Amino acid sequence: MRLAARDASGAAGTVDAIVRILPRVAGTVTVSELVLGTEGATGFVPRLQYGSEPVAIGMVEIYGAMKTATVTASFELAAAETSPALVTLPGTVQAVRDDLRVASMQVPIAQMPGGDVVVRAKITVDGKLLDAVRVKTLRKVER
Repeated sequence: MRLAARDASGAAGTVDAIVRILPRVAGTVTVSELVLGTEGATGFVPRLQYGSEPVAIGMVEIYGAMKTATVTASFELAAAETSPALVTLPGTVQAVRDDLRVASMQVPIAQMPGGDVVVRAKITVDGKLLDAVRVKTLRKVER
């Protein structure tokens, strides 16, 4: 999907996003796309780029894991999608419903220089890494 917008000053931009609409198969675990954002007054606010924010938040939704399953998450920061991780951050996994968990993490970006860094979300269920690594670019602009 491509979304384009123009603000009141005339500045314009576009963003491309992968949208997957798949049937849920009983007994399988599925993972949403990785979403990056910040904490706003009413909760999580998706973000395409960052400036002076102290942290960026990454989150994915995990569906279909058994209620008794141990679900963990880690988030890697890398220079490019296939580059080795520069740092690995542990994620926090919360049960929202019996069939839904949300994995999230916070990246301290206040001292980060401007530019792009790749964020990778890796999810394990009962110690097995899912073949569902999610990747998103975190863009910080100098202000």
